[in-house]
Amino acid sequence: MLKQYDVSQYEYNTAQADIQSLKQFFDERDSWENPNKYTVLEYFPPENSVNYSPTVYNITNLVITDIEDDIVICDGYLDKEDVMLFNNMIDNDIIYNLNTFLMDNIIMIGMDEEQITISFDYGYIRIYY
Repeated sequence: MLKQYDVSQYEYNTAQADIQSLKQFFDERDSWENPNKYTVLEYFPPENSVNYSPTVYNITNLVITDIEDDIVICDGYLDKEDVMLFNNMIDNDIIYNLNTFLMDNIIMIGMDEEQITISFDYGYIRIYY
């Protein structure tokens, strides 16, 4: 049975502390000598959607590059597109929910031995590692 940790369950732990913990987790695994690959599933169905399919993509060396004004900015190498996540948003106008998101919209962050789930009131981002 997988052990799941809801790091948001503790009173002293805020979304900001949760994000800082995730930032540290990704920073520790960030290496081009031994790259870490992640599969990201984004589930944000439009209202009244019947046939919605989540967005799934692979990313190498995912990092949280900045936290500014409660906005979390993520980056990493998108294998399929052959571009960095942030550059894909700036240069190609292709936006994933993982690019930037507001800490105020986070309901909880859960983590177990193989995945991280960031839940929002309108969907979630699941990161498999």
